[in-house]
Formats: sequence, C-alpha cells, structure tokens
Amino acid sequence: MTIDGLIDSFNYSYSNSSIDITAYQDYMKDVNGNGANDTLVLNFTASVSADGQFTFIASLIDNGTLHINSTTKIVTSSDNAAQVNFPTEFLTDKKFNYTLEILNVDNNLVFRTNKIETNHYNAYEAGLTLLSLADQNVDNSYLEITVQLNSSKAFTANITVALSYNSSSIAATEEKPISTGVNSYTIKVDNETIKSTHYASNFTINSVVVENKVFNTDRNTSIHNFEDYAKTSYIKAAKDGRVDSDANDLSEFLEINFTVVSKDTGTYTLAYDLYDEFGNFVANISKTQSLEVGNNTIQTLINGSDIYKTKINGPYLVSFAALSVGNDTKDVLLNAHLTNETFYADFERPPLPDLAISLDFHFNETTNVTNLTITLSNNGTAPAFNVFLDVFDNTTYGNNRSLPFMDAGETATYQLNMTDSSNATLYTIIADFDNLVDETNESNNIAQNVEEQVTVVSLAIDSITELYSNSTLKIFEFVTHNDGTTTVENISWQFDTGDNAVINSTQNISSLSAGERAFVYIAYNFSGGGTYMVKANATGLTASSNTLSASASVGDFLITSFTVFNPQNTAAVFSYAVKNNLDQSFPLNWTLNTGESLLTNSSLSHSIAGNETVLGFIGHNYSDYGAYSVSFTARASGSLTDEEALTLMMKTLNVSQISILNQSGRASAFEIVIANSWENSLTGINWSFDTKDDLIVNATMLTALQPAEELFLYIGHNFSATGTFNVNATARDGTLEDSLRAEVVVT
Repeated sequence: MTIDGLIDSFNYSYSNSSIDITAYQDYMKDVNGNGANDTLVLNFTASVSADGQFTFIASLIDNGTLHINSTTKIVTSSDNAAQVNFPTEFLTDKKFNYTLEILNVDNNLVFRTNKIETNHYNAYEAGLTLLSLADQNVDNSYLEITVQLNSSKAFTANITVALSYNSSSIAATEEKPISTGVNSYTIKVDNETIKSTHYASNFTINSVVVENKVFNTDRNTSIHNFEDYAKTSYIKAAKDGRVDSDANDLSEFLEINFTVVSKDTGTYTLAYDLYDEFGNFVANISKTQSLEVGNNTIQTLINGSDIYKTKINGPYLVSFAALSVGNDTKDVLLNAHLTNETFYADFERPPLPDLAISLDFHFNETTNVTNLTITLSNNGTAPAFNVFLDVFDNTTYGNNRSLPFMDAGETATYQLNMTDSSNATLYTIIADFDNLVDETNESNNIAQNVEEQVTVVSLAIDSITELYSNSTLKIFEFVTHNDGTTTVENISWQFDTGDNAVINSTQNISSLSAGERAFVYIAYNFSGGGTYMVKANATGLTASSNTLSASASVGDFLITSFTVFNPQNTAAVFSYAVKNNLDQSFPLNWTLNTGESLLTNSSLSHSIAGNETVLGFIGHNYSDYGAYSVSFTARASGSLTDEEALTLMMKTLNVSQISILNQSGRASAFEIVIANSWENSLTGINWSFDTKDDLIVNATMLTALQPAEELFLYIGHNFSATGTFNVNATARDGTLEDSLRAEVVVT
C-alpha cells in the first residue's frame, strides 16, 4: 500500500453530537441569467440539539486543485438548511469530491465528514478553458511554451507554466491581456533557467495557472538538452577515486574531478561542500584554475587524514557545486555527485597518540605486600585527552586514575601497594578501557603481572579416522596428543572395536613432548555388517587421556543415515544415505513406510556405483497429527538390503474454536480456544485476532500450555458497520502455526 493509499484508508469523520447532517445535495444554477450555469451549490440539511450559529466550510477537490469556501448561518429546528457556493469559472472537472467541516460560534470543530461526491456536470460556464499546449526551442535562447485558451471574458492576468524534471521543477510567469474567444499566448523560459536544470530529456508541464485558475496538465514536452541552451560556462559531470601513492591500502586523498565546459577563457573557481547521505558535514573544497574554451578538467583533492578525523563514512555527497569567475556565478549544480562506497578508515591517519602501559610487579613474601609500579606513556605523535587508567585483579580489587591531557612523549608513573595479598593474584592494568582515544596502536594498552606457571600433565585423543574399508575389513588411524605443558612418558593405548574385541598396545610409546602427537594404525575384520561405536584412549606414566568415540559402518550395503527434517504442520521431509561398499554397481530400490502408507521408487530409475553413497529426500503430507512409526528399506541386488526406522511426532498447535457468546447490535463477544495437542509443553505461544474491521487484537504476553491443555480467550468488539466479517484467529509458537476463520453477520 502506498502512503497516499494508507492515508486515504483512514476515516476522518467526527461529530460531538451538537449538529448532524441528515441530507447532502448539490446542483448548479445560473446566477447572472445568461443561460449558462455559473455557480455550484452545495446544500446541507442539518439536525441540531440546540439552536446556534455554525460556520459551514467546504473543501472541494477539482482535478487535484483545492477550492475552499464557507458560509455562516444560525441553524434552528425550523431553519435547518445551509448552502456553500463555488463560482464555476474556477472549476475544470466534471465531478467533484469534497470535505465538510462545521465550526460552532467559538470556532471549535463540532462536525467533519469527507469523501462526499457531487453529481456529474457536463456543461457549465467555465470562464476559461485550456485547449492545447505546444513547445519549441527558439534559437537556443529560450524554451517557448504556447498556451491556447478559450475565455468568456477579457481581462489581464498572469500566466504561469510549471515544468518538472527528475524531482525538481522550474516555472515561468508572464502577464498577458486575455481576450474573449480562442487565443494563443507564449510563455518563455530563458536559456539560463534551462541550463540550471542540467537536464536532457522531456520536461513535464505539470500545470498552467491563469490568474486564480489552475489547469493540471501533466503533459510531456519534446526533448530539450540543457547544453543546447548554455550561453555561459557550466559543470558537465564529476567522477571520483582514491589516491594511494605508497600502496599501503590507506589513501592519502579522495579525488573528485569535474568536467567543466568553458564558454570563455578565464580564471574560474569551483567550490563545493561534501556531506554524507545523512547530512553530516565532511569538508568544504575550493579550487581556482585557468580554463580555455571547451571541455576542461578541474581536479580536487580532499586530504584523507581530514576525512579520517571526521569519523564519517561515505558514500559522500557533493551537495552543491558552484562555478564562478570572481563574484560572477556561472553555474550551480545541486546534488552534483555521489562517491563510491567509502569508509573513513580507508584513509591515512592524521598524527595520533599511542598510549602504552608497562608494569613492574614485586611481592614481599614476608609482609604479603604487593607493589605495583605502573608506567603510562604517550609514544605517539599527538597529545591525548581524557586518559583513564583502570587497575583490577582477579578477585575484588579495583582502582583507577585519570589525566585530562597527555602530551606526545609524556610519561606518568603510579605506585600502588596491596596488603594481605598473594603471589598468585593476577593484576590487570588497562589504559583507555572505553576506547575513547583514537591511537596508532591499541594492542599495548594492557599489561598484566606474570602468574606462577602451573605444570599441566595431559593426554588427548584428537581424532579417529577410517582410512580403508572393504566389506567387513576396516583400517583406522587415531591420534594421541600431549596437550599439556610437560613431557609424558611410557604411553600405552587401547582401542575398543565395539565388536566384543579390545585391542591393546603391545609396545608403549616411549615419550611425547608438550604439543607432540603420535599416530596409531589398526586393522580389524568385523564379525558382521552393522554400525559399531569404536573408542580409543591412551595412558601415560603420569597422565590419562579422555576417551574419543566414533561410529563405523560395516557391511557391503548399508543405510548410513535416515532422518526427518523439522516437520511443518502435517508435512514431513525424510532424508536418507545409502552406501555401497562393494566395487560393482547395482540398481537401487527403496520403500518408505510412512506409518500410514507405503511409498516406493518403482516409478523412478536409480543406480548406485561401487563404493558410492547415494543421498535422497522423500516428502509426505500426513492426513493428521500424531505419532507415526516410520521405516525405510533399501535394496540393491539379491540379499543386499538394509532397513532403518524412526518414530515421528507431528507437532500440533490448534485454534480449535471461534464462538460468538453474545451479540447485541454491532457489539459482539467472542470465545477463542487454543489447544496444545502435542506431547510436549509449548512455552512461547503468541496469538492474534483479526476482526476484519480495521482492528487486530494482539497478545500482550506469551502463553505456555502443557500437553492437552487449552487456552480460552474472550474478546469483545463493536463493529463500525453492519455486514458480514470473516474474523480470523491465529496462534504461533516458533514454527508452529494454526489459524481458524469464522463468519460474523452484523445487523
């Protein structure tokens, strides 16, 4: 919906009950007696709660033009008619739409209604009629608009022609003696006005205004190019780029070059302001240069470090560019150029401070006093302002210092003593914790004392990998890793096949240094097909590893995966993976028992190559919610078959009922029932009720429902009109959603 459509959808009617309009009437009449209607009359029949003076204001829409007129009248129960008149000489349309507002004697609004349509009027005394429009380029000196009018009277009036282009407009006004009958009048738009548009295409003549009468035309001219009309120098185009002369990925300049067409040799000045797209000022640039007649390029360079200082990201907008010779402005171009996507961090840094922290830590074991000597330095090339220093430990201690100003090369030293402390306490010192100071190096803003090193003895199993497979024969690799800080010696290992067989090392690993890994290779022939959970662990003289497990599929033909994606309402998608461990190809067939029907691939042709894994997806729409036992069977040839099964629960959230409990006139009371039919709790239920009467009632908080629990909602609504309304209730919890519609007849 457009903005205009949204505004138009609202009802702006109002009444405080002191006055009401019981009848609307409109007609035209001949006031001057010349045989042609010259006045549109809007007649209103009113009903008042008490006699009083009222002002009737009618706002009439005529082909996009607003006419307003009013009348003041004392309205009584016996004299209850009021009229608002509009001279037809200012009207152009055949049918009109108007709004009526009524003010009381204190000028307070007491009544308003809108969107009232008049009757259709084919003929009336228009006074002035626009017959045609034409345009032409006259010697590149001006754009001439010819306006043909038919007037019923002679008078002198200003004629204004308004033209639009892109999102801008221009206009020209001339005073003309209007004669009776059909006559043509020319309005000239001068060449400098056309040049100022920097536009080359069809202009749109939006309107022609003669005295107080507006003709909304919306007609296109022929194509006009501003360059044809240019008698003085002008800006033709602009382009931008970045200059990175030292190739360090930081640009020294933002370069914006302007193409200028010079009509006269001279010294020109090009000036412009640079903003971002949100109106934040970036830079003001001015460049003076001698130009010859013809096309010239004026190069402008914006210092990259100045852009960095602004902390404003692009793209950057040249909001206007002015070309002048001395004090004589030759051309102004609005919104002259928008640069490419640019960030201030893409440019060279200006001189910046560099805050650095150093820490001297000393613990006295006799007195249990810790002494911290903190040195804060500015190693940069610019001063730093509002420097904050924070000190804290890994328990409860906290302290801070601050400096309003720190010059480049300046150093500050702080001494802190902590009593009843420990040698194991970790102290952290941070300069500029909130990153308020822009620096060349942020990594040296923190210092910590060195904690006592703790020796860690540890072994880990990094991975178990299946290197080779042929039917029931598998070759595995597992990696033992010393992830501690010291050497582990005399390491033994163990590999559990998951097939009632455990393989132990016959020769231990002599030692593993910190960070070192050992690789163990095992061949094992499984007793039969299936899926086995293999495990590996290692034990050293002073350390034991964690156990790592992996799944191993054994057999010539296996279903290695059978799962269901998150079901939506009654729709489920199953995925499967079938592996052929043999060296030859077979035709592949499958059967899916959904728990309520049997699906096969009998209409499809599949094959599976040697040592190939085939992935597939099967969709099914269930007839109802609930739990289903689902099985998948894959067959290749002869005895090559495998089967997997799973239990599927179709989740459900039901809007089970919309009932009308009571109805009186336009007022209705509803009962809505939302049920959790799932076996698990639903904790985030949100609901809404659409009255289909420009009102949607939404839940103000989430609701939880236990399995089989129901939520009862009671909602009252006073419908704005009689008729049939298809109300709708919706409940949601994550991906679960259900809706129910009911028909309500309001009489």
